[in-house]
Amino acid sequence: MYPDKGGKGKKKRQGEKIGCVNTKFGQVGIPICYEMHFPEVARIMCLYNPVLLINIIGTGMYHELQLDQWTSLAKARAIENEVSVIGCSHFAGEIPLAYAYDPSGRCVLWKQNQYGGFPLEIDLEKSKKIIGYFDDRTPNLFFRLAE
Repeated sequence: MYPDKGGKGKKKRQGEKIGCVNTKFGQVGIPICYEMHFPEVARIMCLYNPVLLINIIGTGMYHELQLDQWTSLAKARAIENEVSVIGCSHFAGEIPLAYAYDPSGRCVLWKQNQYGGFPLEIDLEKSKKIIGYFDDRTPNLFFRLAE
């Protein structure tokens, strides 16, 4: 176990940076588990202009409220960063889930309480910033986020 770094007494190890992974399709951001709940994580990943964010969830959802909040936040990350966001969890006595949102926030895959792999075609061209939310940011006003 690692020393507790905060966060509800959970044992975890902090990373040293937030970034993306190079793939043959382009940069891919991988927010791990509940990092999807922090808009700063997705935003920093999106500074690398990824074609996709993949949210790997460590367990299934424990209850419907958690499921609703998690997927609402994933949809928000897709909209605010204009990037496809996909995620999945496994079943460990909880609610298994697989989802995908396109850059407009439209749900293109939703699998709940089902098992196995699910085909999904993602148009990476849609990850081109159409509306321009990302360009409208004013980072000079975000200094308080580092507190």
